Amino acid sequence: MNLFEAAGLNRLAALHDQFAAVHNRFAALRNQFVAMHSRFAAVHNQFAADLKHFAAVKSQFSAKIRQFITRKW
Repeated sequence: MNLFEAAGLNRLAALHDQFAAVHNRFAALRNQFVAMHSRFAAVHNQFAADLKHFAAVKSQFSAKIRQFITRKW
């Protein structure tokens, strides 16, 4: 192997290492995104459950008010 071939292989190895670093960075960003998405989904689901609970309580309260009004007057 002559000097030019060795220099070319070293350059190729350096490019490979750079590509691997960029790839790993994107993999880390993807993992962060997946974790954030999971947390957002959990918060969203809790919010939806709270809304359903609020609607049920409001409905019960409205029924009690109607019952009170019709019984009172």
